[in-house]
Amino acid sequence: MNWSGVRAKINGLGRVRCEPGWRLNWISPGFLTDCDLWFVWAGRGWMKFMDGQTIELRPGICVWMRPGRTYMAGHDPDDRLGVSYVHFDLLRRDGRKVGTPGLPSEVHDVRDVFWVDCALSRVVQLLAEETDEACARLEAETILLSLLISLSMPAKSGLAPLADAEHRKKIHRIAAAISEDVTLVPSVAELARSNGYSVAHFSRVFTRVMGRSPRAFIIETRIRRARHLLTESSLGVGEISNQLGYVDVFFFSRQFKKQTGFSPLAFRKR
Repeated sequence: MNWSGVRAKINGLGRVRCEPGWRLNWISPGFLTDCDLWFVWAGRGWMKFMDGQTIELRPGICVWMRPGRTYMAGHDPDDRLGVSYVHFDLLRRDGRKVGTPGLPSEVHDVRDVFWVDCALSRVVQLLAEETDEACARLEAETILLSLLISLSMPAKSGLAPLADAEHRKKIHRIAAAISEDVTLVPSVAELARSNGYSVAHFSRVFTRVMGRSPRAFIIETRIRRARHLLTESSLGVGEISNQLGYVDVFFFSRQFKKQTGFSPLAFRKR
């Protein structure tokens, strides 16, 4: 597909943890009138397509649903799906919709779960905040278009080979668990041991799959949550530090500044 002159127009979006009894039953071809991008960041489930194919839904699976097609889905009520979704249209310069022929495949097994989760979380956040609506929409739709383009690109040659599928699935599950609740993250050694790895092997596999070491990933996730708490809660810096698993608030402040360029208090004032 030629992406030149194409823009994304967001029609609706959200980030949800599906209810225990949740089911998707879009069996009418006219039900879905735009594209709907799903990214699974937690839980287990399944999706059935109009051609009869059924896939497993798990962290790292991204589904690009198309208008006019039918979809059915469900999940394990004891391991509920966590999904970020965006309804959108792709438009050409003259405002005409881009047709579905030539679009990338519907199902993608995302290699960098953390990056996609952050990108879609940012898109949802931008359009939920009371801010300059035009600027927020432009940024959100630009991020979404960048993500769609990346999904359409084949893997680049010359990269180091990724770990095999089972390793990838295991690492994606670990990364999703860390992102979901960073307050209860074990040490890297405990993560390795509980998942059947030596510490050195776990670090190598995790880095190959996620593009960063386990320690760097945990730090990034904690700082991302700290930014959110500083922006949207009244918790003090010491309370945030403690709840994110830091023993020393001064160490937390130094690490926060190293990652963001601001101290926690300066970031909150901004």
